[in-house]
Amino acid sequence: MAGHTLLLLWLAATVLPSGDAVLEDPRVVDMSNGTLQNVPPDLNSNVTKLILSENFIALSKTDRKALSNYPKLKELHLDNNNLTHLTGKIFVGLSELRALNVSGNKIVDMDPGAFSGLSSLQELDLSHNLLQCLPLDVFSGLQNLTSLRLNGNRLRTLGPLVDMKRLKSIDLEGNPWNCSCELVDVLKRATVSEVQITGTRAMCASPKEQAVKNILESNATCWSESSTAPLPFTTPVPSQPTTSLGSPAQTKNPQISSKDQDPDPEHSHPVVGNTWKFLVGVLAIVLSTSTLIVCAVKSAV
Repeated sequence: MAGHTLLLLWLAATVLPSGDAVLEDPRVVDMSNGTLQNVPPDLNSNVTKLILSENFIALSKTDRKALSNYPKLKELHLDNNNLTHLTGKIFVGLSELRALNVSGNKIVDMDPGAFSGLSSLQELDLSHNLLQCLPLDVFSGLQNLTSLRLNGNRLRTLGPLVDMKRLKSIDLEGNPWNCSCELVDVLKRATVSEVQITGTRAMCASPKEQAVKNILESNATCWSESSTAPLPFTTPVPSQPTTSLGSPAQTKNPQISSKDQDPDPEHSHPVVGNTWKFLVGVLAIVLSTSTLIVCAVKSAV
């Protein structure tokens, strides 16, 4: 009996490879580099990591139903597929999902509720798609998101990073950003919240004054009205009304009548309407004087 046991131990030592035995984790499914057009609906329901990279999946309503079969999924890789649009609540059954990778697709737009139900999501990769804008509330509800990749898209502006209080890093490279005050204010608030912004090659495509600057450099040159540092304020000088020829119109002081104003001696002109009165008065004085002289001479004679 003892010899039989020794024989079994010897066979085990010689047949089995040295070191610890490596067992394949049934909760990890890798079906990348295939010809899949839809998410497989009949995999292990306990799968936690599903890799479907490099296929031809477009995420239809059928795929939404298939994904709901894996409620324990923590990682989902759909990079380099045929995604063009993310509909609302497409991932709604994946409440435990921690990482979602949809990079390298042709996503043009997303519904506001595209990431609805992903309250546990920590990493979101939307890089290298065709996004031109982000719906206002597309990230609403992602309270646990720590990493957001938006690099390699066609984004010009970035909406408020609401509800992402735990965000630690955001990649903005490779987008034609419009470095307006609104965008700069978002970046400023993110910086104050100690969010690491990756943007060494994130250049401002507009406005013209910012086009040669890095998106982070523009942060120091523009402030929005909602930021803590106010915009420089100067009291506007009211423009004088102009005449039909473009010269400034003369204004009147309501406290001073036109009779009390001193005329300009160089530009004053006699009032034509009163000239005849002056001449009549002079003539009357001359005639009166002449009459008095004549009467005096006659009295003397």
